[in-house]
Amino acid sequence: MRSPKILCALLCSFCCGTSVATNDPMRPVPRPGSVRSAPAVESQPAPRRNWVLSSTLVGNARRVAVINDRLVGVGDEVLGARVIGIDARSARLRYAGRELVLQLGGPAAEKPSTAGMRGGAGQ
Repeated sequence: MRSPKILCALLCSFCCGTSVATNDPMRPVPRPGSVRSAPAVESQPAPRRNWVLSSTLVGNARRVAVINDRLVGVGDEVLGARVIGIDARSARLRYAGRELVLQLGGPAAEKPSTAGMRGGAGQ
């Protein structure tokens, strides 16, 4: 049978949430005057995701695209981005307040701000 002191220490550590090995010789020793605190949380822009446009189907009745191997339509969401438009060779997404344009066979590009402008020539 084991020592009652060891069993008592183990039971206390489970019940009280304390560690039995509080004097760990491998634990780094804090420098005098230094206090570790949780790192400050900074607001950063959302991480950029990878969207790949594989195909589009544009007809009179509907417009669909295959983005990241998923069939989507206008209004659907892919990796946190909302599909806002589908054309014959591209799809437009809104992500983190920005508009991205996916081209067939190319990477996503951020669309320049066109406040007050509608469409463009050749569409």
